Order: sequence, then structure tokens, then C-alpha cells
Amino acid sequence: MVREAIATGSTIEEAKEAALKELNAVEQEEVKFEIIDIPQKKTFGLFGGSPARVRAYIEITPGIRAKAYLEKVISGMGLSGVETLLKEDEESIELTLTGEDLGALIGRRGETLDSLQYLVGLVTNRRQESDYRRIVIHVGDYREKREKALSGLALRVSKTALKYKRNQILEPMNPYERRIVHNAVQDIEGVDSWSIGDGVHRRVVIGSREKDSGWNKPRSSEHIGRTGGADNSRRPQQRSQGSGNFRRDRDFHKKDNRRGSFADDRAPKKDRADAPLYGRLDKE
Repeated sequence: MVREAIATGSTIEEAKEAALKELNAVEQEEVKFEIIDIPQKKTFGLFGGSPARVRAYIEITPGIRAKAYLEKVISGMGLSGVETLLKEDEESIELTLTGEDLGALIGRRGETLDSLQYLVGLVTNRRQESDYRRIVIHVGDYREKREKALSGLALRVSKTALKYKRNQILEPMNPYERRIVHNAVQDIEGVDSWSIGDGVHRRVVIGSREKDSGWNKPRSSEHIGRTGGADNSRRPQQRSQGSGNFRRDRDFHKKDNRRGSFADDRAPKKDRADAPLYGRLDKE
């Protein structure tokens, strides 16, 4: 997408200034110029002559669109004196914010910064599915400090998992912070990391790889229940202390009280004294 304006002036510089004013460019270095006509002086100061004509245009790249939207949001938050530096390539767009009192743009544990980055990404990639750009917003050196802190946290928690041989569950994190933790754990021998949960409650688990450590990395998502624990659907149902047990106890006592009659029924029967030894042969 290209925005352009054509203006005239007695000189080329005057034509450029008129074109910039008409174009309403944000920054002059983003504007490109094309000289259409060179000014011609009048002959003898009376005949002929023509002014200079200049075309000014801006190529609206995804980075420029992202920058314009971010500056509009910052202005709506009532913040002033914040400068935005743009760095853009074919895969990503980096926006660096500098100025004073930038804490409002970071928020608690970077929540405001993550929200800004998410919104700018939606607006930038809304109409260009085939040309997706990853958005990264830096506010001062917050990202660098946070990355250092998360790497240190991953190291401490990994030592705890190795020492006590138990899985350690971290607090919920966004995808960017979880990636930092996973990368840090990869360099630590004897431990592994994976993620559990959904949405804003998704978090990282760090566990030891030893067999006796209780390392129970889920094999698939279907083994995780709604609450994040193991699926209890296959557990045998517990029998309540109801009529079943009572009925068995009652039958047992009945048999016990009637032991004498049971003993008589189980005793072998005696044949008559005059009965033949082989009854079937005797009939012949």
C-alpha cells in the first residue's frame, strides 16, 4: 500500500515541503521523493517558465502500520514524551519505546506490555495471512532483565528438582516467558521441562529424569483431567458401608448358628446292611 501527494513550488525544496505537508507524514525519513518537473525560469523574465513538481510517497509496510497503531494507543493512555523506534524485516517487527515514566506501559509483571504486544500483532496481521510478522515490543531494558531473572529461576528450581527428586511447578507464564524457561532447562543436565494447563493458567513443570524421582510427564493430553490431575475415570468405585456388607455378615452368622445342621448334611450316608454290593448287577 502506498500513500502519495504531488505538490509544486518555485524550487525543488519548496515543492518537497509542500508535498510533505499535504501527505501529513509522521517522519520525514519514511518519505520517498520523485522529481517530476525541474523548475524553468522565464525567458527575459517575461515568457515561459514553470514551477517544480515533486511526488512524495510512503510505502505503508506492516511495520509502519504497527508503529502508527501503537503510538495511537499510547496517546490514548495519556502518555507523552514516548519515542518509538522501528526495526523491521521479512519475519518480525521490533518496536522499542524510550522515554520517562515507562512503568505504565509495563504493568505488573509485564502484563500491560504483553497486552500491547498482543493487540499490535492482531492489528498488523489482520489482513495479511500470507505475510505474517511476529511483533516484539521492548520498553527500555525490561525484556533483558526479565529474561535474566527467568533463567536464574530455572536454574534454582532445577537444582531443587534434582535434590528432592520431585517435580517443581512454576507460576503461570505467557508463551514468551515459558520459552525462556524451556531454553534455560535444556542446558541443565538431568532435568527436563514441559507445560501443563490451558490459556492464562498454563505453566512450566521442571522434573528430574531419574527413574526413582516420581517423574510423571504426561504421555498425552487425554490423561489429564479437567483439574489438571490424573484421570480418575478408571478407578474402581468404592463400596459404601451399606446393605451388601451387612447381608454377607448376616448370612455368615446364620451359617455359624446352624453349624450342627450343616455338619449333619455334610456327613456320608450309610447303606443298609442287606443292600447288595453292586446294585445294577444284582438286578440281572
